[in-house]
Amino acid sequence: MMIRRFSILITLFLAACTSTNDIKLPVTTSSEKALELYNEAIEFSDKWEGREAQQKFAAALRIDPNFILANLYAGSEDPAIVRQYRTRALENKSNGSESEEIKVDIWMAQREGRQADAMSLANRLIELYPNSSEPYIILGDMQSQAQDFEAAIETYEKATKINPKSLNAWFGLFTHQVPINYYYKLAPENLRSREKAVYYADKMIEVAPDNPRSYNLRANIDRKYSDFEEAKKFYQKALDICNETGSSAKPTTLLVGGHNHMFSGDNETAMKFYQEAQDVAESASSKRQMGFYKGILHLYNNDFYSALDEFTKLENQLDDWGFNKANLIGSKAQVQFHKFFTLAHLQEKDKAWTELKKSQKNANDRIKLNEAANQQDYDNLKQDQIADEAWYHILFAEYEKAERKLAKVYEIQSKKEFVGALDQYNGLYGMLYLMKGDPKSSLKYFNDRISVQNNTYFAYFKGLALKATGQNDDAKSIFTEIANYNFSGWGAGLVRTLAEKQVAS
Repeated sequence: MMIRRFSILITLFLAACTSTNDIKLPVTTSSEKALELYNEAIEFSDKWEGREAQQKFAAALRIDPNFILANLYAGSEDPAIVRQYRTRALENKSNGSESEEIKVDIWMAQREGRQADAMSLANRLIELYPNSSEPYIILGDMQSQAQDFEAAIETYEKATKINPKSLNAWFGLFTHQVPINYYYKLAPENLRSREKAVYYADKMIEVAPDNPRSYNLRANIDRKYSDFEEAKKFYQKALDICNETGSSAKPTTLLVGGHNHMFSGDNETAMKFYQEAQDVAESASSKRQMGFYKGILHLYNNDFYSALDEFTKLENQLDDWGFNKANLIGSKAQVQFHKFFTLAHLQEKDKAWTELKKSQKNANDRIKLNEAANQQDYDNLKQDQIADEAWYHILFAEYEKAERKLAKVYEIQSKKEFVGALDQYNGLYGMLYLMKGDPKSSLKYFNDRISVQNNTYFAYFKGLALKATGQNDDAKSIFTEIANYNFSGWGAGLVRTLAEKQVAS
């Protein structure tokens, strides 16, 4: 009873001190100091400053180990520690407020793939706290992932009306406008514009002028439209903030600045940025990610052998970076997967298969070390591996084997709720029919979801199918978009040079 009473007092205090009418959701803890550390952690997390957030969450939990929301949000390089945090959140969810219990239940529903249940819970939060921006942001994030963009925009805008200084609400609106990473999906073209993107980014800068992420996102707009010199100014501002504050966002800032140099044609400077990003990265996983982009740079230049050399070099460095056993095995699986698709596109059949099986073995060993892995985790891994084998068979014209694999993929994915569950299946089947010489049938699978923004790699083959069926204008539109798509990723790297050749032909 004392803990619950303390939660209510904290909520009232926060609401009274805020400059808006944004009602804060309850936060239950036995310690005022733990609450202070938690609030600092949330602020760092909102700015994508992971190291600082991790430290603050961990400090809060040292004071109050049963702090529900700190356990729900805290991160760590060690999956065993993260598992411990989440277990505590589940065990204590009924010892706080109803909103905290709902947040834990939302996390569990999402983990189990019950998207409809998660969304229903988010709506329940809104019913309980209609004058709080946070539940609207939670729901908006889910609507964005479900690609119900018009609903998400309306939901985020409600949050900004409650609190015009909500960084997360403005960020949610921004995510629909300009690519960020594979997690965030773009809205349809009729809901996107450069003007909207600039407006949302400027709002983020206005709300948090010391946040390097906001300037990086603002720069990404100019990079998207190939205004590389203007983008440099914002990337430099972000880097200046990192240098002044010691922000853990510095490696990411160097990385995206490197992308800007790469797409402007200055590969030498790009590689220097990537190397510095890797050098200053504070965690082993961050160093690994920077290493991937060094290899991907070569993919964009159609130099697959140099890419393979970078991935091999990266694999040899992993043992020296302090990974724990599970993360080391998982990292090797990821690097070997990069080697697999590089070798496959070099038509090195036996070597590609060897790397794929090595990657799969390590991924299987990694999941066995995760005591929290549930059946869905195992099913997802199985689906990924079967799909990768189908991809391999397609690339080497073993179409009957590919079809048998894809039937198994469909069996797993067709049961899932989320809107993109069959995207990979459709993309691979589209490739299969195209390479069998039946582009008309391939277009039955290359549906509207197979786009440059959703999956650049499959979109290239969709362009080939359109061209083969005489739809030249639509095909050229896809090839041109890929050739000017200024966001780095291995899928786009595999096909960008090919798209450029199609545009020139």
